[in-house]
Amino acid sequence: MGTDAADYDNSGKQSLVIGNFTNEGMALYRNGGSGLFTNEAAPTGISRMTTQSLTFGTFFFDYDLDGLLDILAINGHVSDDIAVVQPNVKYAQPPHLFRNIGKGKFEEVTAKVGPALQRAIVGRGAAYADIDNDGDLDLVITANNGPARLLRATPHSSCR
Repeated sequence: MGTDAADYDNSGKQSLVIGNFTNEGMALYRNGGSGLFTNEAAPTGISRMTTQSLTFGTFFFDYDLDGLLDILAINGHVSDDIAVVQPNVKYAQPPHLFRNIGKGKFEEVTAKVGPALQRAIVGRGAAYADIDNDGDLDLVITANNGPARLLRATPHSSCR
């Protein structure tokens, strides 16, 4: 599934975020610097918050421009009838936006940034850039059998 590498903890070392299958939760491997990576997804809370998700696209980016790298996860199951065998799992799933609050902790802020990220989709990928050259980061999200969506950031880091 999706993966990215970046220095999310400002240690000077590249760590990894990995999107996983449903019931596994995402992984967040912190680089210890000696070739050892430690999965910090449970202590950060990310694993628990993504257990019901199947993450295809994920990356680090500073959505709120505070100098700390946040995480976006684009989700959607592969089986359109998954709810038949796992009633708590949906085919279309909302994205997750995790704000890095420092000291190895993240909070989910998806509900705080506007309705565009709260909509369940069969997500397959995403990218970010400052599309409109206004200094903040905008998103492009793709969905299975659906159009790509451009989400432009507005003041106070909400997407519309």
